[in-house]
Amino acid sequence: KLCAALAGKAQATNSQVICELPSDLPRAFIDPDMFEKSLLEILKNALTALGSQPGSIHISCHLNELQEKLLLEVADSGIGMEAEVARNAFVPFFSSLPAGRGRGLGLSRAKAFIEANQGRLWLRSRPGEGTTVWMALPLAKEG
Repeated sequence: KLCAALAGKAQATNSQVICELPSDLPRAFIDPDMFEKSLLEILKNALTALGSQPGSIHISCHLNELQEKLLLEVADSGIGMEAEVARNAFVPFFSSLPAGRGRGLGLSRAKAFIEANQGRLWLRSRPGEGTTVWMALPLAKEG
């Protein structure tokens, strides 16, 4: 349902959202509300990075059996970030947007939510190449 809502917003800029979420993945051990809020913050940043230019957001997930984690990846084809901006992306109140356009809390809040659930959040970005954000989430124990 999140992909469908995001696709509607992306269509306004002739962008596309590609979701590859296999139905046979195990469940993650994470608070669902915290997960949704974290993902929404990441997706808002991806949409902002696309701006008014056509582009794409690719959302995928797979099982990392070696680390026993679900690995969720959100990649956008937006403007990307300079190295200094990427290094500070998770710092509270840091924003590369003009004053009044962002408070600089989205990614720091997302990282705090994921880490509070024993997960990990990181990104890679280059100017002109877009940004990829990864979430490594612990698996729910069966039984």
